[in-house]
Amino acid sequence: MHGQALALTGFRVLTIDNDPQHNLSYMLGANIDKPTIRDVYQAPTIGTAARIFLESIRKTSVANLSVVPSSHELAVWDIKDPYLLQKCFAY
Repeated sequence: MHGQALALTGFRVLTIDNDPQHNLSYMLGANIDKPTIRDVYQAPTIGTAARIFLESIRKTSVANLSVVPSSHELAVWDIKDPYLLQKCFAY
């Protein structure tokens, strides 16, 4: 995984598992407890989405590597705004 390689060379990396199979979350050993990326997408406002996004970040066993885990309940219709993550970063 490229994110892990970057983290091992000293970069701080945040990976976002946007797949309902949540393979990345499992591979990195992330807990699938709430909140997950699906909770971010279902937030009623951008402020709430940004707060949930920050709460969903999990550290991994690899230094400098974090992940926002997915959920097996994630579906394409959960993503009402394709720019939501960009707006969360800006917020």
